Amino acid sequence: MPALCIVQYRACSIWIALLLCTASTALAGTSDITLQTALIAEDVRDHQPVHPAVVIPVSAGKVVCFTTFASVRDQTTVYHAWYFRDRLITKRKLMVESPQWSTYSAIQLRENDKGPWRVDILDQNNRCLATLRFSITD
Repeated sequence: MPALCIVQYRACSIWIALLLCTASTALAGTSDITLQTALIAEDVRDHQPVHPAVVIPVSAGKVVCFTTFASVRDQTTVYHAWYFRDRLITKRKLMVESPQWSTYSAIQLRENDKGPWRVDILDQNNRCLATLRFSITD
C-alpha cells in the first residue's frame, strides 16, 4: 500500500496543504531519488513556482508542474505525465542531477482545456512517485 504525504506551498505567508500524494518514495527500495516538493503553479520565475494552486484559470495561459528531488546519487531521468480527463496528453522527460535538483514542465492552455487534470510524476523505471490533481476553469 503506498504511503501518503502532504505537499505544502507558501501563499500569503501561510503554509497550507495543497494536495495528497498518492505515492511516496519513502518506501524502502522503490526509487533512487526522493521527491521533496511537487506542486502545480501558473509559472516559474527565478527557479521558484509562481501562484501555486489546484484551480487555475484558463486565462493564465499555461500551467506548470514543479518538482524538487533530494538524495539524487547520479544523473537520472524523471517524467511528468500530463492527463486531461484521464487521457494521456503528453509525457515530458526531465533530467535530475546530484545531490538535489528542481525541475518543471509546462503546457499551454487553450479554451477547450477546461476541466480535470492530473500529472503523474514518474521515476526512470516508470514508478509513480506522486499524482497531482488540479482543474482548469474560466
